[in-house]
Amino acid sequence: AEEEEKEEEAAEEAADRAGSHHTDTDVVIVLPNPGVAEEKAVTGLAQVLVQNLGGKEVLPRLYALLQEEQVTTASLQTCLIKDLMSALPRAGFRVKIFNSLDSTQLFLRIGLADEAAVQHYMAADQRRSQLAPELVAGLGVEQNPNEEASSPPWVTFSVALPQKLAKEGVKGVKANHVQGVYRTYHGTVPEGSIARGTDRVDMITAYLGKYLDMEAAVAAGAVEGWYPVHRRSRLQQLRFMWGKWSRGFDVNCRQPIHHLWHYYGSRVAFMFAWTGFYCKALTALLVPALVCLAIMIGTWTVDYEVDRALTILQLSFSAVIIVWARWAVNTWHQERNYFIKAWGLDGIPRARPQYKGALVPSPVNDRELEVQGSLAGAVVWRYVSLSVTLFFCAAVLFSIYMWFTLFQGRMDLVASLCLSINIKVFELIFRPVAVWCTNKENHMYDRDYANALIWKNFAFESINYYYPFIYLMVFAKYSAAGCPVVEGIGPDCVWALRRQLMGTVFFLVGCYRIGEVIFLYALGRWKLYYEAGGDSPRSFMEEQYHYTEWELRDQVEYMLQLVLSLGYVVLFGSVAPVVVVIIWAVFIMQLRGTAWFLTHACRRSFPVELPGVGAWRSCIELLLVAGVVVSALVLVIHGEAFEMSYLLTKITFTFLFIFVASVVWFALDHEAPQLDGATVLMERRRKYVLSVLKDLTQRGQVPSVKPAVAPAILKGNWGVIPRLDPTHPEWLQVDTEENRARNEPEKPLGAEHRYTADEMFKIVP
Repeated sequence: AEEEEKEEEAAEEAADRAGSHHTDTDVVIVLPNPGVAEEKAVTGLAQVLVQNLGGKEVLPRLYALLQEEQVTTASLQTCLIKDLMSALPRAGFRVKIFNSLDSTQLFLRIGLADEAAVQHYMAADQRRSQLAPELVAGLGVEQNPNEEASSPPWVTFSVALPQKLAKEGVKGVKANHVQGVYRTYHGTVPEGSIARGTDRVDMITAYLGKYLDMEAAVAAGAVEGWYPVHRRSRLQQLRFMWGKWSRGFDVNCRQPIHHLWHYYGSRVAFMFAWTGFYCKALTALLVPALVCLAIMIGTWTVDYEVDRALTILQLSFSAVIIVWARWAVNTWHQERNYFIKAWGLDGIPRARPQYKGALVPSPVNDRELEVQGSLAGAVVWRYVSLSVTLFFCAAVLFSIYMWFTLFQGRMDLVASLCLSINIKVFELIFRPVAVWCTNKENHMYDRDYANALIWKNFAFESINYYYPFIYLMVFAKYSAAGCPVVEGIGPDCVWALRRQLMGTVFFLVGCYRIGEVIFLYALGRWKLYYEAGGDSPRSFMEEQYHYTEWELRDQVEYMLQLVLSLGYVVLFGSVAPVVVVIIWAVFIMQLRGTAWFLTHACRRSFPVELPGVGAWRSCIELLLVAGVVVSALVLVIHGEAFEMSYLLTKITFTFLFIFVASVVWFALDHEAPQLDGATVLMERRRKYVLSVLKDLTQRGQVPSVKPAVAPAILKGNWGVIPRLDPTHPEWLQVDTEENRARNEPEKPLGAEHRYTADEMFKIVP
């Protein structure tokens, strides 16, 4: 590792000397070279520009193009480059441009290395910054710096805070230096900066998002792409700590979550924290699953009261899964809340550049204008999206019915393969449809957009992935064809379900995901080699353009596959314990494969600060409820004890099973607090530091009043204290016309009259 690091440092120094790698670049915009680009007519220029009152001053050439009848790609690209090259430096960003290796593209490098500009955007956007650990010691608060609970609090950034602290004589604080007050980061700027790399990227994207819709610019041909720049040293560090396949043998699934947060943002960090947590949780469930599987095989081998033994075993493992699933959800909530507190996430959403509407007075300030979309239009499109999703769900139900009819007599490996292909075909068709519907709904915030996309995909894929097995478990027994015939056993829905689960999960999640990762990596390397013309040198910054993107839609797909895989455990784990083993292997493979992919062949994703995994939490809660219902139905439909029972008995047991599970969940929720001891201690320490800081900064702001007899009291002369004189004007009620008019109500009031607040103030001023 030391040799690789030395070689990497030497390569960075050589790249710096060649001018191909610069650490002051945060975001790169790739534009076509207007001199060699093909001339085409452009439509939808108005969609590229975000409605903003200051847009004409920032991008005057682009707004001038709106007046022309026909706009070509060359004119659009030229105006965009000129506007960005003139507007960004005025806004405090460092801008440089260089040509690609084949001179077909221009790479516009944007950086935010000026600390004064960083402080301006931190204060203007009301961003939060963490206090420096040395400031806590300077305030006279002694906390063990080696404990995670001693992490300093987060506060809204203010340039005036160092001046107030320096005036109070806090040790190590200078009046015009924020480095001693706020935590500094030395990853990119040698002298240190109060902004992390993800903060600078977010400031740049926020500024560009005020005036440009980059997705629309890519669709119009003005921009070919844009991405945050990888840091060689940080990327090499992540490869060593996180992106190695050998890390898959670590049963603790340890991950550098704080490093991921600093490098990718909280959304990606929470996704991998969730994945790593459930890898450990599935490892805990692996032991009872293997025991249950061994007992099941042994019972089937000796052929002694197989049905009764399997029913008891299924009931026992259902109870284990119910307790395990709720324990895992509650424990994850504790871990999630810890990261939210540790990272200072306030959950304030940011408006999307794609949000369309009219400029109207702001509801919080009538003097300002803001974009507000049509509420009626949003409601209509959401109903349209719901209708489209239901249509695809109905199509999936019909296709599954045809599959079951076709393979009714032979539920073998071919049936599993055909089912897997059917599921993937519908998934690939619905994925762009869900994105199109979500775009039409015109969501204002990134958080709402992501949650809407999550719910569409989860609702459809739940039907697509789970309904074939639910049909086998619940409905096949009462159909005209009955349960499928299993070789050596006869008609048996449960054994057919076990075989189909093993084959389908293996094809769907195992082979497909491994093949997808290998294909994407090979595709990126082939594009890089082919477009570079063989072994021609290409800068690392330009090389990243040929990497694969991994933005919101890919992240939703990543989490969707894992949540659906977890659903197999919750829904069907009690019937087929082998599913737990397969899904455990899938989680490990998905975690290590995606980590390797992100650190070797993927662009750096844009950081998004979200407090948790979003709507996936509610999706998992819904799966837990469905798992309890399905487990109860399987017991009453296929259990030997209920084979000759009345319908009322089956219904009673189903409701009793659900009730007992609810009571167990209630007890687990009550015993599992939302915050663990470390998080509570961190909150207490942070509140104490903030109280000390508040007392220090607000000292001397209240004017003092000199008491009349203070010197006499200090000398012990108690006789000078005046008596209460009943004839003093302050205590004397003078019967005058003015007082009577003030104390009496305007109208004579009856005995039953209840005084209003205004009347009471008139009577008792």
